[in-house]
This record gives sequence, C-alpha cells and structure tokens, in this order.
Amino acid sequence: YPDAAAFASDVRLVASNAVTYSPEADNPCNKAARAHLNEFEKQFLKQGLATDDGAAAAEAAEAAKPKRTKRS
Repeated sequence: YPDAAAFASDVRLVASNAVTYSPEADNPCNKAARAHLNEFEKQFLKQGLATDDGAAAAEAAEAAKPKRTKRS
C-alpha cells in the first residue's frame, strides 16, 4: 500500500462488504466484521494514523454495538 489511508480504505471495504452481504445483525460474519472494524479503527486512531479526529472510530464503535431486533 502506498500509505496508511489506502490500507484503511481496503479494511473498511472488506468490513462493508461483509455487512452488506450478511445483513442480518445476528449473522456471525456480520458481527465479526463490525467487531473487527471497531478494533481496527480504535488502533488506527491510537497509532495516530487517523485523519478524521476519530470520526470513523466513533462510527465503528456505534456500529459494533449489539443490534436489537424488533419482536412482532
């Protein structure tokens, strides 16, 4: 990769694809992708590589929270 931003872009794409193609919140692939992205964003920010003042990390943390399903 030419830089950290290009690497981060691909990591985010992989997570996005996993969530898109396994849309059920309780799907193991979906859950793992959200958890992985959350950890990646935390570490990316911690290492000083994030250029968005932590916006992506905050968004990933919110997305990683367990989803509640509506009962009928």
